[in-house]
Amino acid sequence: MIEQHNILELLSKGGESTYHSAILTCYTFDPIFFSTYYLPILRNRGVSNILVYMDAIQYDIMMQQVLSFQGYLIGFSLVRMNTRNGSGVFHSKVSILIGENQGLIFVGSGNLTFSGMSLNDEVWGKFELTEKDIRFAPLFAQVWSYLCSFELIKLTHEQVGWMVENAKWL
Repeated sequence: MIEQHNILELLSKGGESTYHSAILTCYTFDPIFFSTYYLPILRNRGVSNILVYMDAIQYDIMMQQVLSFQGYLIGFSLVRMNTRNGSGVFHSKVSILIGENQGLIFVGSGNLTFSGMSLNDEVWGKFELTEKDIRFAPLFAQVWSYLCSFELIKLTHEQVGWMVENAKWL
């Protein structure tokens, strides 16, 4: 049986767990949608340290319209991601929320846009890690390894370092 859920609702109704950090990856990104809908949900969950990795070509296209987005690129770090081999696109869609003793991962097909998070039929998997439930620990290790494999600029290196310092399970 297929269950349909809105990912924003799943994220906002996440129980008692609080998180301090998040890393989100996407191909396309809508700063107005993110700042208006997604960012407040992260803040309500306690997240203050946020990295968003997006495709370099889509980043460049978006930045050509930066005046339209003034005021919406605040409160998170947006990182331009080239592919490792220099061709193709950066296309992963992973969201990891990190807390002191818990984690939450969404792996799916939707971009960080209104359509990708609300309108389109997208496929997502949701995985939680707590002190009491570690069955997804290998998945968390793989996702973390993938995210840490990127060549990071100094700013993101410091942010990721803070995540590690403040999450006992990483």
